Amino acid sequence: IEPENIGVFKLLYANTGTTDVGAGVFIDALPYVNDGRTPATAYAGSVEFVSISGTNEETFEFTKVDPDTINEDPNHPSNQSGGSTVWCPAANFGNPGCPASNAEVTGIRMNTPVIPKNHPTRVE
Repeated sequence: IEPENIGVFKLLYANTGTTDVGAGVFIDALPYVNDGRTPATAYAGSVEFVSISGTNEETFEFTKVDPDTINEDPNHPSNQSGGSTVWCPAANFGNPGCPASNAEVTGIRMNTPVIPKNHPTRVE
């Protein structure tokens, strides 16, 4: 990605089975330098979250905690109500524990509705 350009990440998930799948939760810490990913995340300057949208009535919550502390297991105690990772809908930005703006977002939690059988969906 060139300086001042916008990077786009797309997630395609599908239920290719023969029965519906219950509601789900996906958690992701946004990339940052030395985050341990392969290939390694590297950049100079700053990166700022801009937006996210879905095609299947997904809902999104955001956190501003240190990304090293985000556990991507939705069932981990840190992700539960009262846990160390505070998750907030965008409407609550600026409230205690919530990001003040997109610039403070370090992680995203996506909540999906039931995924019908043979149904692809996309999140950008």
